[in-house]
Amino acid sequence: MGTIAEKLEYLADTKTAIKTALENKGATVGSVPFRQYANIIDTFSFSSADWYGIEWDIMNPNGIMKRIGNMNYHASLPVQSLMRGCMLLDDGTVNYYLHPTNWALRADGITAAVHDGSEGQVMVEIPDHWLLFEEDADGYTKRVKLSHTALAGYIFRPRCYVSAYEAALKRDTLTLSSVINTDAKYRGGGNQSAWDGTYRTMLGKPVTNISKTNFRTYARNRGARWNILPDHVYNSIFWLYMIEYANRNSQAPVNAVLDANGCRQGGLGSGVTTTDMGSWNSYNGHYPFINCGASNSLGNFSGEVGVAPASYPGGVTFMVPRYRGIENIFGHLWKYLDGIVLNGTASENQIYTTSDP
Repeated sequence: MGTIAEKLEYLADTKTAIKTALENKGATVGSVPFRQYANIIDTFSFSSADWYGIEWDIMNPNGIMKRIGNMNYHASLPVQSLMRGCMLLDDGTVNYYLHPTNWALRADGITAAVHDGSEGQVMVEIPDHWLLFEEDADGYTKRVKLSHTALAGYIFRPRCYVSAYEAALKRDTLTLSSVINTDAKYRGGGNQSAWDGTYRTMLGKPVTNISKTNFRTYARNRGARWNILPDHVYNSIFWLYMIEYANRNSQAPVNAVLDANGCRQGGLGSGVTTTDMGSWNSYNGHYPFINCGASNSLGNFSGEVGVAPASYPGGVTFMVPRYRGIENIFGHLWKYLDGIVLNGTASENQIYTTSDP
């Protein structure tokens, strides 16, 4: 910093910035010497200004939770609103972001986006965020608090990327993929080539009937930083949903109308869970029947899209759920999670987790 005048100007600007920030948070500052601002910062409570969260009683069977913290954040959702679709290159860099309401386009709203894997994997970016877990001494009342800034005692969840779709497999390289591609080299299910051109076609469908060990290998074939969905990332998605909807029942009916406070209501719908095993078996032997990208019309947002598979018994229309760009976050197919082992015994259940790939 140069001259004395420049230094004085810097101090004045800094004082103004601090004063404005404090007053935006509800503090009454007025005109005070610069040295007193530290005292104001120390004494003014930010406890409900920088976080938002949920509280519930574990004995209450009602899935609805109480919203706590900064109520304005429950409407604006500073963390969840930053989740967005993108094309991620194998080295982990973003090639480009997708238009928030039209994934057929790049974020510029002009240039076409390509979802077939040639311009990257279709992923959802989850931003940096911080979580704090609390429970009362009685063990019944629990709270989860969320912040988009670092707060003391909060657990840091760094930015990460998750597949927008259930996983496809590029069969010529055995590489796990998140794409919309109907080429034979991406044939899903159990690679039933005889079904091509029929109502049971596996072209454009996610892959199934592969061991967890091989799924890990096929993910790493894309690069050392690629994995099947880790438990700690799924855990983050789970809490982001819960805090946004304040509802433990993710399968509650979709309600696109905001409540009187501008907050989300309902859930993500029943999802692709409404068939019976017999009908599914007679249709295609329990293989996938929903194409990757079926809910793309929802862009970065949440909800459900109806899909009626050709020749499905009874002419059923399934509602494909989407949470912030993540399709079929539950239902349709079994999902693999990594980084967690459950060990049940006659006397206790043990859970082992790790966030280290």
